Amino acid sequence: QKQAEACLPGRDATAALARDNFGRARGLPDMRRSLLCALWAAIIALTRASVVDILSRDQPKGELLVAFPIATDDGRQLGDLEFYEKDAAVDAVAAYCAKNELPSWFRKMLAAKVCERTLEADKDLLEKLPVCWRTRALYYEESIQAPDQDRSYPGKLEVWEDEDPTKAVEYFLLQAEKEILKNRTKWDAEHERWEKNRTRNVELVVETEHVARRRSERDKALKQISELDWLLDNHTLSEPMRVPNGWFRKALVDHVCSLPGLSCEGRRKPLPELPITVDGSDKPRGVVRMFEGDEGVDAAYFFGKQHGLSSKEFRESLLAYLCTQEGVSCTRTKARVFSRSPADILGVPEMAYWPNFEVWEGEEATDNAFDYARRYDLDIEQRYALLHAACNDGFVECERGDPISFFFPVHEDGKEKGRVEMSPYQLPGDAVYDYCKREKYLQPKYTKMHVRANLHETFCAALEQDRGLTEAQRISCESGPRTAREPRFVQEFTVSELKYKMPFYDSEFPPCDGRPGPDGLDPSDPLTAENWTVGCVPRELRAGEAFCGRVHPYPPGCGPHMAEFIATSLARAERRRFQMTSPFGYDYYLSLATLRDADNDTLVDAYLAGMAPVAGMLAETLRNLTELNETLRASRETHLHARRALAHARGARRVATEALYDAEYRLKSLRDAVSSAFVEAGSFVSQKRLSPADAVRDAAILFPPIPPTLRGSRKALEEAIDDTNRADELLHAGDLLLDDAQILHGHARPQADHLETMSRVFREGYETLTDKKRRETHDKPCKKIFGACCAKDTDNGGKDIKCGGDFENAE
Repeated sequence: QKQAEACLPGRDATAALARDNFGRARGLPDMRRSLLCALWAAIIALTRASVVDILSRDQPKGELLVAFPIATDDGRQLGDLEFYEKDAAVDAVAAYCAKNELPSWFRKMLAAKVCERTLEADKDLLEKLPVCWRTRALYYEESIQAPDQDRSYPGKLEVWEDEDPTKAVEYFLLQAEKEILKNRTKWDAEHERWEKNRTRNVELVVETEHVARRRSERDKALKQISELDWLLDNHTLSEPMRVPNGWFRKALVDHVCSLPGLSCEGRRKPLPELPITVDGSDKPRGVVRMFEGDEGVDAAYFFGKQHGLSSKEFRESLLAYLCTQEGVSCTRTKARVFSRSPADILGVPEMAYWPNFEVWEGEEATDNAFDYARRYDLDIEQRYALLHAACNDGFVECERGDPISFFFPVHEDGKEKGRVEMSPYQLPGDAVYDYCKREKYLQPKYTKMHVRANLHETFCAALEQDRGLTEAQRISCESGPRTAREPRFVQEFTVSELKYKMPFYDSEFPPCDGRPGPDGLDPSDPLTAENWTVGCVPRELRAGEAFCGRVHPYPPGCGPHMAEFIATSLARAERRRFQMTSPFGYDYYLSLATLRDADNDTLVDAYLAGMAPVAGMLAETLRNLTELNETLRASRETHLHARRALAHARGARRVATEALYDAEYRLKSLRDAVSSAFVEAGSFVSQKRLSPADAVRDAAILFPPIPPTLRGSRKALEEAIDDTNRADELLHAGDLLLDDAQILHGHARPQADHLETMSRVFREGYETLTDKKRRETHDKPCKKIFGACCAKDTDNGGKDIKCGGDFENAE
């Protein structure tokens, strides 16, 4: 407050004296004091609505909407919590809690009740509460102008709920520094280019001063020098600002920490700023800002993340340099990326004394959140709250959404070979099998040595000793490695920028009709209508709901949307079982859906399980083929009748047309004869004085007879046209019947071919894998050579090479 008053323009000598004393007491030059005063003036002028603004103002800016009396658990009355228009609800709650010095967990609980409208009050009052258009309180927001002589950089300083004000200042200065350095780099490059051009022209003038024949070159160079001098003078006037010195940082931190509602308790002494250059450049890549007692490894980690310098060599070099600076602590070699109290994150007061939730360098936040939730018995909602709090921090690496619930390091010859990692969706046997498959421990020689069985036993013992076993895990451990499951496929999807990979197990989502592949999501489809009729939810929809239920919060519409992708994956996986995976043939383990180190009994069970639905599928295929043949036969008969009727109608139409043409010709002849008869009859009447009746009778004698075809030709033509139309309709009906048959039963022929392939592959797989010698040959790895060729080792030390086939991963 005193600093601000000393900077304000005064009307008397007291104010001027205060300003002078303020500058002299801090030993600041007049220019720096004026710049600092400009900073305070900018801060005071550009204040916006925030928690600090609510606490600082004398009168509310808007109308009072509603007020609630608040009391603590011990009955202490704290006063009314008031909500005014134009104030965010969470900001009003945060200002109220800061004014009454309430802990952060109480603030979070109160804000949640306000936003959810669950306060103990009348319904009419709750309806007057403002809508929470954001859930995180904004404590401070300013448009700060960082001065550099007569230039300024406009930037925005924000301090949010649960954010350290000093870190907010560091972030603001970092953004300012990036923008300043970007502008400086562009300006310096342009200025340097003009300087070099001017120097080159000056050298040319000196070189050609006494050479008459190069006078034109010298004149041109002199003209360019004049132009460049003008450009450089004007360019210098537009020089961008430089990075503010340490005094600006300290002044800004002091100001922010002095604001109401912002706590900087235990604020440490800022250390001198350290400009960092890279690759021998004379321009700093950035500035390391630290406080007394900060760990050097943390500062090196954050600086590397901020400036894209995350290589191990750079981090080690920077850490070595920081450890030589006074006030820097170097007690660790691993950076702590995130650390916060669960009471602040979850708003539960009992957690105030729990250990902080932390994420260290190289760790996945989802693994730490899962382990923390397991140790302290938190639900899935609280676990994801910890995860999102860490991921929203900005420096935590959040890629996976699937946590690793337990891992066990495997050593070979005294060195760590790898880790058996188990996800929450797996059983111990599944995790051990995946590891052995990944490390090529499922070959016959390792099976004879019982590698997987021994590792299974060791892994279960370590899991039980670490945290105990659930009932499902205990069954898996006691049943041995034989009960391990291999996923049909792994469904990948992304929610809130977190990647999930969830395995699909047939035993977890069994098909409705016992047949592998998708059950079908369309209840109107004749092929899947029976599943819906008997009330069985398709397995892809069950899996979609289960997969989406493992994510919190549940993505709206996720289940049905995910089911479509799972159905596609199921169909692709089913096709893949009966496709050649190498020039040597099929992957019979994949075809039989069995483990790669399965014994003969397991192979027999897998063969019988694979062949079980074939009989029903064959019967259905035969029925469809029979119906298709009957439909085709009826369609052919209809088509034949239609063609005959059409031919008959066309013949009748041709006969009728010819008769009509003949009738028209005869009618013309009749017309001519009648005309001649009337003329002759008239002359007879005039010459012989005949009566009219006699004249008509005489004229009729001369008339030719009316052709009979004239009476029936038009009727025959109309009947022929009708017959043709009916024949066309009959022919069209036959075509439609044939199309319907193709739609309803057209899949029967491909299905019959697929059944033949299934039966053949199952039989070959059973015969191959139950024969010791043939199985050893089948299990030998196939190494890709010569592009589209594959080689296997032979017993005599040679190579068996075959070319062609599909080399795509069988999974």
